[in-house]
Amino acid sequence: AQELRLLAQADGVYGFDHAVLFFFPNDVEKEEDPRRLSFYGHLIPGEAGKYLFSRSRFYYFLETRTRRLLERFGVRDSYEEYLRSLYREGSPELAAHRELLGEFLRKVGGRVTVAIVPVLHDLDDYPFSTAHDYVKGLARASGVEVIDLLDAFQGMAASDLVVNPYDYHFNEKAHVIVAAHLRGALAKRGLQ
Repeated sequence: AQELRLLAQADGVYGFDHAVLFFFPNDVEKEEDPRRLSFYGHLIPGEAGKYLFSRSRFYYFLETRTRRLLERFGVRDSYEEYLRSLYREGSPELAAHRELLGEFLRKVGGRVTVAIVPVLHDLDDYPFSTAHDYVKGLARASGVEVIDLLDAFQGMAASDLVVNPYDYHFNEKAHVIVAAHLRGALAKRGLQ
């Protein structure tokens, strides 16, 4: 929702010839979803925990390690389970997102390419293909091209592409791979 608002504002103020909209499977979340916020309040709940999580590297470190330990011991759902739940039939998050993204894509049409960013969790048995299929279907129905960045990581181990076992964000190697793949895919479409 934030990306779409920003892109719409930028188009209104500056205009653009073509934009790349990156989609990550958690983009279906509502901005203030209490379930999402529960991932950041194990040590200090509520707004204080959310504030520290976003502003203190030490707290972020402690919080993410605590969450992963709780997941490994089965005390709480994993982030993977949470993300997959967003795409289940009847999900209110999915219904709201479908309406929001669908309307946006119909408005901008061929001036946007959607790049789907994979969760670098398990690339051998990728658990989020439903999210990728959802975006591809919605984009194609609106005449928008899609670049699935999962293709860039075929044959690679997720553990070589993430910051560390507790943090699935892309490391430098993954960013370089995505940049090269994206540049090539856009060039094939005549975009530089």
